[in-house]
Amino acid sequence: MSEYKSRINNESEFNSVMALAKSMGYYNELEFKYIPHVKTLFLPSDCRHIQWSHRAIDDYPQDKHGREITIEELKEISEKYQINHEKCPHGYDIACLLCGFGTVNGKRIYHSWTKERPVSRRRKRKLSKQGKTVYWSKRLESYVYVMGE
Repeated sequence: MSEYKSRINNESEFNSVMALAKSMGYYNELEFKYIPHVKTLFLPSDCRHIQWSHRAIDDYPQDKHGREITIEELKEISEKYQINHEKCPHGYDIACLLCGFGTVNGKRIYHSWTKERPVSRRRKRKLSKQGKTVYWSKRLESYVYVMGE
């Protein structure tokens, strides 16, 4: 399901929408020269890949395909969604599984699972005696030690 849809009349409008979408964290590998008949661009809320269509924007009902917005409205919206493009030591700017960060509403968040390390039952007993946090992880299907506590 799309969050926003935008009417495209020419290449400059296409490039404007693509630049704004990039600043919001969308992947924009589309180029106008490959899809010159594009009439509608969709900015979905459930993924970060821009979708496009050669059909007019009026062919898509508002309730199913998001709200129609102009480029000026998209500029205002994109100011709220600016992505922090600082790169981590591994070279990623939007998310990194090694560092454990992701981006939500333009803000970088760090996930706690990056500090979880699977341990054996024997190691669990030793860590528990030391007062460390150890618990059963359904996701990893093993005991987990939380590092840094």
